[in-house]
Amino acid sequence: MQRYFSIVTLLTFLKLSLYAIDNSFILEDQFEKTYQKEDFLGREFIMIGGKLESKDLRQQFIQKVRKKISKDLCIVNIIDMHHVPALLRFYARSKFPQTKSKWLLLDWRGEVSKQYQFKKQGLSVLLFDKTGRMRYRSCETEVDASRIEIIKNKLEAIQ
Repeated sequence: MQRYFSIVTLLTFLKLSLYAIDNSFILEDQFEKTYQKEDFLGREFIMIGGKLESKDLRQQFIQKVRKKISKDLCIVNIIDMHHVPALLRFYARSKFPQTKSKWLLLDWRGEVSKQYQFKKQGLSVLLFDKTGRMRYRSCETEVDASRIEIIKNKLEAIQ
């Protein structure tokens, strides 16, 4: 019986430890600067994730969010790049905009995409509070003002 409780305690501890590890990330931007989730704590932020193919939708969505919600809202823009071979990463990175206004993080291994369950089609939009806890999730396939209003209301509710 005591052995059973020891095994259950150990498994519970391991599960909690893995959750803590899974909840974080370390990614590079297109300028080769490294960021981790902890860099965004202390303020609410929106994480936008998806495939490279969704770049037009991504830009339209970010513009609408900045216009309707706030120009100063932190938007963590992540692109799933796991399909790019290691030898072509330098070339792929050079094709991204080299302006700070179009800042994004590159998920070369696809780990963040799996961890936060980014959808294969469209954009995954996740809202986090100041502690880094996810408070809202949606998948956007078009820029819809009513969906942005929902995000705005959720953001106001956690402030």
